[in-house]
Amino acid sequence: MSNQAKFESETISLLRYLKSKKEAIQLRHASELGEIDKEIEAVSITLRLLREVPQAENPREETKPAVIPNDLFGKSAREACIEIAKQNGGVVFVGDAKKALIANKILKDSKNTWAIIYTTLQRSKEFEKTGVAGGFRLASFGQSASQASLLQ
Repeated sequence: MSNQAKFESETISLLRYLKSKKEAIQLRHASELGEIDKEIEAVSITLRLLREVPQAENPREETKPAVIPNDLFGKSAREACIEIAKQNGGVVFVGDAKKALIANKILKDSKNTWAIIYTTLQRSKEFEKTGVAGGFRLASFGQSASQASLLQ
């Protein structure tokens, strides 16, 4: 009988130990779960705020469609982009230039066409980047207008 009493007391102490170990693990994981819940809430708020922002803030969407000159035949890609920019208030977008250059058979439609035009405009001394993605401005176009206003 003493063996049974000893066994029972050891089993009870083992049970207490396991319960306390379980509670410690629950407390540790509860704090980790609380942190994860806070992160989930932060991301949810960010997503909600992104959905509430009006999409009209993209300046590219507010601009009018590009005017594409019909007489680009025989010009280089750079020269054609200069003509396109002159027709569009001194600004050319790579996407618009790509459509025009392909339509006028100056460039072939390939997966690299956009990159070719972007690199051409970026390396050209006649163009400078605008704040809009894929947008370039004729450097001389803006200067001549401002110089003309100074001379008057």
